[in-house]
Amino acid sequence: MNIGFFGGTFDPPHNGHISLAEQLVNNSDIDKIIFILSASPPHKPGWSITSFIHRMNMLKLAIKDIAIFSTSDLEFKRLPKPSYMFDTMMELEVSYTKDNLFLIIGEDSLDQLHLWYKGDQIAKKWPIITYPRENVSVTLESLNKNWPKPIAIKLLNSLMNLSEFPVSATEIRQKIIAKENINHLVKSDVLNYITQNNLYM
Repeated sequence: MNIGFFGGTFDPPHNGHISLAEQLVNNSDIDKIIFILSASPPHKPGWSITSFIHRMNMLKLAIKDIAIFSTSDLEFKRLPKPSYMFDTMMELEVSYTKDNLFLIIGEDSLDQLHLWYKGDQIAKKWPIITYPRENVSVTLESLNKNWPKPIAIKLLNSLMNLSEFPVSATEIRQKIIAKENINHLVKSDVLNYITQNNLYM
């Protein structure tokens, strides 16, 4: 089976995450997607992130009706260590020895992959699927500044032409604080959970 691993803070998980994952399955060889919830993202030191338990509960609610989606708490089990994707993928290889593993990242992450912990090994070791991000435009020229040309070509070819969601998790949190309507941005069960637990308020 071809399994895609989609990492993120998902704070909160919104319809854009779900739409993107569905597009990835429909437009690639991916059979199943496992959402890897970041516990201690190294690129967000000092950021105020909602507790792992709340984010996991919301994520499970967001995907509960989609059989080919599931979640992983692998990075939570590694706390207090940072959530390095290389370490996560190495552990996943042990659990999914009979499957083909794909790493799903955003175009902004692709642009910064050379700065990731063991990013060079990630680029060589696993096939990558990249989804577009607003205001980011990765080119062969920009990649070639940090990667040998064969790797730069591989990374550029990982970029898929998918529809983007117009609102980010950050903007959704801001809308909640401003008491704006977000019914169209998150699943109803997720919205109920946010309200019941007074999240982002």
